[in-house]
Amino acid sequence: MKKAVHIISLLALVLAFLAACGGKSRNAELGREAMDEGNYERALRLYTFAIEKDEADSEDKEIYEVIRAYIDANNALKSEDFAGGLQILDDCKIDYSSLAIRADIELLRNHLSDGKYADERINTLESIIDAGNLDMARDMITDISQLSLTTNQRSRLEEISRKVSDMLSGKDSDNYFIYYIDGSSDSSVPMYAEANAESDILTRISGGTPVEARDLAGNGFIMIVYNGETGYVKVSDITPNEPDGGSDGGKDKDNNKDDQDKDKDKDQDKDDGDEKPKATVPVEAISADDTLFAIVDINFRDEPNTDCEVIGTIPAGSEVTYLGEMEHGFYKVEYNGAVGYAYSDYLQRSN
Repeated sequence: MKKAVHIISLLALVLAFLAACGGKSRNAELGREAMDEGNYERALRLYTFAIEKDEADSEDKEIYEVIRAYIDANNALKSEDFAGGLQILDDCKIDYSSLAIRADIELLRNHLSDGKYADERINTLESIIDAGNLDMARDMITDISQLSLTTNQRSRLEEISRKVSDMLSGKDSDNYFIYYIDGSSDSSVPMYAEANAESDILTRISGGTPVEARDLAGNGFIMIVYNGETGYVKVSDITPNEPDGGSDGGKDKDNNKDDQDKDKDKDQDKDDGDEKPKATVPVEAISADDTLFAIVDINFRDEPNTDCEVIGTIPAGSEVTYLGEMEHGFYKVEYNGAVGYAYSDYLQRSN
C-alpha cells in the first residue's frame, strides 16, 4: 500500500514538472486561438489572466504586448490621433513577423500613416492660405481631395475650400489681393520706394489699412499699391486677415491654433504670429545652387522630417542655397554656412 502511494505521488510530481516545463496554460492556449481568429480583445483578456495567474511564459508576455499595442494604436486611429498611434506601434520593439496579427498591424500602420499625411497636407494648406498663395492653395485642395480622408478631415477640407473660393472671388483682373497692414490703428509701417529698407520712405500706412498686394519682390518685401502709388513693405507688415476692430488691429490671429499644429506637420514656426506674407506660386523648376528665400519664418532642421531636431530658424526674407535634394517635402539647403533641411512650401525663388 505504501509503495502504491509512493508511486502515485512520484507520478504527480513528474506530471507537474512536465506541465511546468513544456505545456501552455489553458488561458494562453485560448488567447493564441483568439488572436489567430482576429478576436484581439478576447485574446488580450485571456493573456492577461495567464499573466495574473503566473502561468505565462516569456513568449506569452511578448504576444500580450503586441496585442495591447495593436489595440491601443487602433483606438488612436479611431480618435484620429495618427501620430500617437504610429508612436505606439514604433515603441513596440517585439518581432511579431511570425504572428497572425502581423497583417492587421501593417494595415493599421498604413491607415495611421495615411491619416497623418492627410493632416500634414491640410495643415500646410492652411499656412499656404495664410501666406496669401491662393492659386497654389486651390491646386492643393484638388490634390488633397484625392486622398483617403476621414469624415473630420473631409469636413475641414470643405470649409477651407469655401474660404479659398470666397477669397478668390475678391481677386480682380489685375491679379492683386486686398491685404491689410498688420498692427493696431495707432501704429504705422513705412512704404518704401524700393524693395529694401535703405530706400526712400514714400509714406507711412496705419495698421489695419487695406492695400493692394501685387507680388513678392524678394529680400522679404512685397509690392503693394496704396492710394494709387506703388511701393514696397516688409512681408512681416502685411496680413490677409481683415482687422476685427480690436486693439491689436488683427495681429496674432494665428497664434491660437491647436498645439498639435505648431511646429509639427506644417514645419512653420508661428510663435510670434507676425509673419503673414502674400506669396506667389513657387517656381518648381529649380536646380542645385539656386538661391531661394523664405516667405515666412520656417524651421531649419538637421533631417528631412518634423520629428528631428530643430537647429535654427530661417527668418522670412532670408536667402538660402538649394543643394539639389528634396525628401518628404523638404529641401536640403545651406543657410548661414550650415547645411540642413527646410520645408519646400515656404521657400521660393525670386521672379
